[in-house]
Amino acid sequence: MKVKLLFLSLFFLFANQGLIAQEETVSDEEFDAMIEQFFEEFAYIVDDYPNNFANIKGEKIPDEAEFNSKIQLVFAEECYLSPAFLSSNLTFVADFGDYASQEEAMNVFENVSTLVENTSFPFSLVSDESGDENIYTRYWIPFVLDTEKVNPAFSQMSITVRYFKMPSFLTENPTPHSVVLNIAII
Repeated sequence: MKVKLLFLSLFFLFANQGLIAQEETVSDEEFDAMIEQFFEEFAYIVDDYPNNFANIKGEKIPDEAEFNSKIQLVFAEECYLSPAFLSSNLTFVADFGDYASQEEAMNVFENVSTLVENTSFPFSLVSDESGDENIYTRYWIPFVLDTEKVNPAFSQMSITVRYFKMPSFLTENPTPHSVVLNIAII
């Protein structure tokens, strides 16, 4: 019952925040399937982290340093792999879109964070912070802090969900409020 309530709560939040098109009618069963699909895709991506995402790495994006992802998370507008700074490691990026207001983007940020927190992995929330009103980050590591057991293959993995507002001089986008999920090396 708790899981069903979570699904229904997320449905109403997502439906009201643009992650499901307003004109689209989605039944409870369809929405439950979408949430389960997110959890399955997320698990596949996390499991591929020790392989530097080799199983989900698609074709190189022309004229860019990034690669397409073979896995597109439900609710995300775009997923791709980006080279980590000064490293051969890749970062999985799921872009959950741009929004007209900070309030709308922060609602999406909370929804995506709730999805991450309800996956089957034993993550620990390490940081929940705001630099200022233009950036907010939630950061997890893939093990429970009060235990000694850490799979070495995941020991340097981090998961972040970020809300940020691009400065107007850096974008032509009239809706610069964005939400992004990253799975990367620490």
